[in-house]
Amino acid sequence: MKKLKILLVMLLGVVSLQVYSKPKYRIETWVERGERLYQPQQKVWLRINSIGRLPIKIWQKGQYPLKTQKEAEQIILNWEQDNLEKNLYKHSQYIIIN
Repeated sequence: MKKLKILLVMLLGVVSLQVYSKPKYRIETWVERGERLYQPQQKVWLRINSIGRLPIKIWQKGQYPLKTQKEAEQIILNWEQDNLEKNLYKHSQYIIIN
């Protein structure tokens, strides 16, 4: 019974983390000269050349604003795919040949 309670508490913690997690990506929109523009953004660690990476996350914009929301969503999908590939590369195994 005690193990069941511990398991239940652990599962509730996982569910609550997913519900209250902060977004990694967003799309900023605004109207300029009667045309709506979309700017994809992602949350990244703050880097300073002399210090390195700081424990602060900031919103980093894409290179330029886009004309449709679909294009901005495609950029965000590309960012997600890049992050997934980086994580897979970190967990890859190597064979050392002498």
